[in-house]
This record gives sequence, C-alpha cells and structure tokens, in this order.
Amino acid sequence: MQEAFRFFDQGDKGYLNHAEFIKMVQSLGETPTQAKLEELLSTQSESLDLNAINGMLPAIREQRKSKQDVINAFKVFDNRSDGHITVDNFRTMMGSVGEKLSPSEVTAAVDKAYEIAPGELDDGVKAIKYEAYVEWMMGSQT
Repeated sequence: MQEAFRFFDQGDKGYLNHAEFIKMVQSLGETPTQAKLEELLSTQSESLDLNAINGMLPAIREQRKSKQDVINAFKVFDNRSDGHITVDNFRTMMGSVGEKLSPSEVTAAVDKAYEIAPGELDDGVKAIKYEAYVEWMMGSQT
C-alpha cells in the first residue's frame, strides 16, 4: 500500500486528493463501485493521508475482484493467448478501461508494468507478462 501511495503522491505532498486516491485504488485491482467511493469520500477531507486511506480499505476490499477476475480482464487484450499483452495494448487498456488516466499517468503505469513483468513476443515486440504483473499488483490476495 505504501508503494502505491508514494507512486500516486505526486510531489511528495504526504497526501492524495480524491482523484489520485481513486486512481490508486483502481491501480491496486480494487473494484469498489462509484457509489461506495462517493460514500467513503463524503466523510473525508480533500487531502487523504495514508492513515485515512488505510481506514477506508476494509470497506473497499469487500468489493474486491479476485486475481483470476483481473487476469481474465487482461486476457481480452492477449491476442496470442500466450500470457503476454503488448505494451501498446497495455497502453490502450490503461487509457480506456476504468478511471481515465492522463497521458503521463498512462506512461508511468506502462513503464512500471514493463519494469515489473517485462516480456517480448517472438517477433521482438515489447510485451508485459500480465499474470506476473497482476501478482505484483494484487500481492497475496486471492
């Protein structure tokens, strides 16, 4: 959690605003509804420190998708059914699925995914091993 918090805490402010918090939650594979997020955030200040975020996690995790659910979502973009998603497809997915990310946030997410789970297709195209990425992203949760 701390690593994700630091990643989205642009400028090392020590807090996330609501939009940054939502992006962080989604990047961790959590899947709360918009209504649940609005409910939780309605009781918080605009600046969410790590303690406030940790306090909201139990309610968020009640709506968590399993690792397999997330892997299945990546499989939609796995054109070769080989456990890889091209960097270009990952970039497209990050820019169009879930909370909309800015171009710089998409680039940062792609770079991090490639750092965590680098792969290459037979034709030399850079790819991400999405099961390894999901394992990193979701940790020990099932």
